[in-house]
This record gives sequence, C-alpha cells and structure tokens, in this order.
Amino acid sequence: MNDAPATTAPDEADLARPPRLLSLDAFRGLDIALMVLVNMTWNRDVFPNQFFHVGWNDGKHGATITDLVFPWFLFIAGAAIPFSMHSGRGRPSGRRLGPARRILTATRRGLVIYLLGCLLSASRNGDVRLLTLDILQFIGIAYIIGVIICELPKWARIAFVAVVLAAKAWLLELCPHPDHAAVVWEQHDNMRTWMSNIQLGTAALNDTLGHFIRFALNGLFNILPGATVVVTGALAGDILRTATNNRISAARILLIAGALAWAASYALSFWHPYSKDFFTASYALLAAGSGAVILAALYYIIDVRNLTTLFWARVFGLNAIAFYMLNELLFRIVLSKWTQPWYPNQDGSPRTLISALMQLPQDLLGTHAGLWAFAILYMLAWWLFFYRWYRRGWFCKV
Repeated sequence: MNDAPATTAPDEADLARPPRLLSLDAFRGLDIALMVLVNMTWNRDVFPNQFFHVGWNDGKHGATITDLVFPWFLFIAGAAIPFSMHSGRGRPSGRRLGPARRILTATRRGLVIYLLGCLLSASRNGDVRLLTLDILQFIGIAYIIGVIICELPKWARIAFVAVVLAAKAWLLELCPHPDHAAVVWEQHDNMRTWMSNIQLGTAALNDTLGHFIRFALNGLFNILPGATVVVTGALAGDILRTATNNRISAARILLIAGALAWAASYALSFWHPYSKDFFTASYALLAAGSGAVILAALYYIIDVRNLTTLFWARVFGLNAIAFYMLNELLFRIVLSKWTQPWYPNQDGSPRTLISALMQLPQDLLGTHAGLWAFAILYMLAWWLFFYRWYRRGWFCKV
C-alpha cells in the first residue's frame, strides 16, 4: 500500500530521493485511477468490455484489465516491502529493523488494513462482522503472509509461490470433489464451495468456532494464492532496491521475468483458466507477470531515464488508502443512498445523488458522451481533492 511517504509538504526533489521509487507511486496511482474509471462505467453499450469484470459470466472464464486492478494492488504492496522493511519508517534510532520487529510492524499494518475493510463492510451491510473477506481484508492478510515469507531465503520464497499455485491447481483441476467422487469445475459446485460449506462436525463445535473454521478454509483458499502475488512483488522490489550501479540491467531483468511469468500464465490458462473469483494459479501468474512488466517499464521511464514523473498519477498513489476509504464511504453512505428533489426521475420520484450526477451530463451531451464525461469528471474531482492534500503534505499511512 502507501509506504513511507514524506512527512512535510514535498517538492519533486524531495519525492525523488532514494530509496523511494517514483515509479512504484506512479503504478499505484495509475491503478487507483483505473479503479475509479471502471467503477463508474456501468453501461456495457457505452464502454468497452475491458472495463467490466469477466467473473463467471454464464460459465465463461477469462480476465480483463478490470479484473487485474485488485491483484495489481497486491503486487504493488509486495514491491514496497523491501523498501519499507529495510529502509522505511519505524526504525529505532536509525537502526535496521530485525526480522521479529519487521513481522510485528507488518502485522500491525495488515490488521489496520483488515479493520478498515471491516468498517467498509459495515457501511454496506449495516452490521459489524470481523470474520468477513472483502478487498481490504484480503490485502491485509495477504500482506502479513507476504512479509513473513519474505523473511525466508530467496529460494524458499520462490518455492512458496510454486507450491501454493501447484496446490491451488490440484484442488480445482485434479482433486476429486468428495460429494461427487470426480473433479467438479462449476460456479456453485466445486472444491472451493465444498470447503466453504464444510461442516467439520459442527454438532460438536459451537457456532463461533465452526464459523471461524469455515471462514479460515474459504479465505485461505484464495488468500494464499493472493499472497504469492505479494511475494512475487517483493521479489521484484528486491531487484530494484539492490540496483545501484546498473539500473538499466535491473529494469531489463524485471521485464524479462515478468514477460516469462505472463507467458506461463497464458499457457497455463488453457488448462487452468483465468478466474478472479477463484484466484486460479494462471490468474495469479497473470497478475504478477503483467505487474512486473508494467513496473519495469515505469521504472525505466521514470527512475532511470527521468523522461517523466507521472506526477498526476503519484498524487493518487501517495494517498491510496485514504482515497479508497473516502471514495467507498462517500459512495455507499451518501451518493447511493441520499436523494435530491431538484432533478427527479421521469415518474417524478427523487433520484439518488449518484443517479442525478450520471443523468445530468447524459441529458446535456447524449448517453455516450455524457457517461464518459461523468466518469472522467468524477475521477478529476477526486484528483483535485487529493492534490490539495499533496500540496499540504497530508499523507495517510498505516
């Protein structure tokens, strides 16, 4: 997430000093901007298919750029680990943190992110549930696991990625479903749903413990593959952090490694299809490989060649957590629930704020131009809001 930001109002020189990567901030900001755009594009007749999730889609699988927004956040969080844990904030008296302290720091950060996710879930569901998985809860747990694995030697980290992805492929494609004595790969009947609904002798367990076991099994089924994306991001961060004399070579190595992982994901997808909902092995490799390619390109353009700073993207990237929280809360509590009487529906009933904001530009510009204008203006409004934070030196950190 957003690691080790400046504590005073920064200028461009302040943000460029090592060990911070401007390219990583830019990648995070570009991912945020893409998230805003695809979240505000709801009409399939207006926007391209890449702006929509594939999901199950009546039994079809695959991945669009929208399906990669979330795992790219995992990759970015992983890429920040070598910087935040080895040279980031929290070092006592300037000393390097030891392994136990690094894991403790990561656990605190991960728990804060998890609880923020619970807050967002409560704003949507109307009740507080600590054992629930959504975007931030997933990221929080995967981040903690990623930091723990990153304390192991490099060969062990690579082995973790390989073993977890192989196990996930086996569970979905080779492990017979206990209730069918055969491999089942269907949306509502497969190894994941069986693990999610497993009773585990709940007659002998109280409801709380039984719920926790089901939560853990169902969560780890996806979170462990998600943690592999964090770990591969950390491996990418290690390559860039240790690049001192030959940064072009580091960018080249990362680009080639990412391209190979991307190609491997494509080959694997013919047997083990891309699926965000099931976080398949091919999907994890796709996220890690494409993330590495993008980071390598941004690193070369921004940090090595200084061709651009992508300042506008970094305004989002330096306050990713704050943006996600405020945007989600505003949308769930205000925009989608509050109504206004000045711009009613055709039948005279009051529109919600978000409906009115979307309909007004359509009435002025037509459906296609109006919906595009709304999505772009919505993103621009948030950028201007966080640009003011940037100028004031306000950075949300966990």
